[in-house]
Amino acid sequence: MFQIDNITPQWITDQMFDFKIKNPRQLSIASGVRYESLTLALNGKRELSSEIKKTLWWYFRYLDAMRQIQEFER
Repeated sequence: MFQIDNITPQWITDQMFDFKIKNPRQLSIASGVRYESLTLALNGKRELSSEIKKTLWWYFRYLDAMRQIQEFER
């Protein structure tokens, strides 16, 4: 089972690369996470809040599910 504590700035960056999200602003707009909070956390200037972790976990799971559906339909 995935632990919320496993969500780190590196994990987020890896997910962004995997889903071809080019920058934090694009992620912010798509996920609804405040840009300022996201960039501070990604730059190590602020801890990731549990709300941001949960929101991004669910957002990336959604993207993964959509990708799996598209691959299944091919």
